[in-house]
Amino acid sequence: MDYGKLDAPLAVRLAATADDDEARDFPVVIRLTAPPSAEQLATLKAAGVSRVPEGRRTMSADLSRRDLERLSAEPWVLALSLSVQRRPFGGEQSR
Repeated sequence: MDYGKLDAPLAVRLAATADDDEARDFPVVIRLTAPPSAEQLATLKAAGVSRVPEGRRTMSADLSRRDLERLSAEPWVLALSLSVQRRPFGGEQSR
């Protein structure tokens, strides 16, 4: 695993679940150096990325630890980040 490509929250989550057999998939955002080629697209789909927007360098997916390892080793993968649900600023939505 190339931990240099993982953001801190994803690295912490991976470390915290290292011995947890139930931790199968991690919601991640994948950033590429350029839009994927046909070969790179095949690699992404084999890793479990179901939707790759055409011409885009950023996508999201739920990936296993093994798939994260595989993608982090690819030179065309720039970064892998833990995906988080965004909340409104200030905690509560105004009515």
